Amino acid sequence: MQCASDEPSSEPASRGLALPDSTFDKALRVHTVYFWQSLRAGSAELHRVLKPAGRVVLGFLPKAHMDRMNMPADIFTPREPDEVIAALRDAGFSDPEVRRPSTETAWLVVTGTRR
Repeated sequence: MQCASDEPSSEPASRGLALPDSTFDKALRVHTVYFWQSLRAGSAELHRVLKPAGRVVLGFLPKAHMDRMNMPADIFTPREPDEVIAALRDAGFSDPEVRRPSTETAWLVVTGTRR
């Protein structure tokens, strides 16, 4: 099994990964969706590098939580869970869903399967 977790920061998923198509069985991204210029492009790139039936997991804090942190808007875009799900669906992932690992945390995890 091959797994993609983090690429160098100079090549964010939304700008294209220097990887062949259908390389990985799984992809994990944590705290990166805020920095993608386009959720659609980032999701499409993850779809491209995953094998058919490959799984994606995106971990992040929701917009309401992140807005309180006053991060610089020129480099940081807080995301709503529905935005992330829509981007995965548009990229061709099936059954994207949001999960909260614990009721005691604001963390969200969005998962999907490459068609």
